[in-house]
Amino acid sequence: MWPLIAGGVLYLSYLAASGEWRSLLFRPRDIRGAIEMQKYYLRLRKEHPPQGKHNPLQKAAYTFIILLGVLSVVTGFAIYQTDAALVAHGAVRRISGGALLALLGGVDLHGLSHRPRAAGVRRGSGIAAGDDQRLVSRPIPQP
Repeated sequence: MWPLIAGGVLYLSYLAASGEWRSLLFRPRDIRGAIEMQKYYLRLRKEHPPQGKHNPLQKAAYTFIILLGVLSVVTGFAIYQTDAALVAHGAVRRISGGALLALLGGVDLHGLSHRPRAAGVRRGSGIAAGDDQRLVSRPIPQP
């Protein structure tokens, strides 16, 4: 838990000091853009929606990860400080476990979506892009 806290404090300090949090925070006005971006990712929309430095789904992911990290720390302290006989202790453990699984699941899905590019497969292929031949390695064409 302490490495998570240390990393989180460093990251949040950087976001606050640099002002980067403004470009990463998911706001209610981003909901429509997130829906349009999801349509694009699902190939229900042909043209790429307009975006700034980060698209609305990226903003949602960054915001959600920070909230999950805070939830993990708070529930971790609650489990550490709570007497085992309390009824709420089981609920806190389930919440903490769910937050941890969500964090790990997000990391796993993110890794799967970027693995094809790291392996030299052409851009736009892979699980996230919905390529039918995602397991076939194709070299990146050189200009």
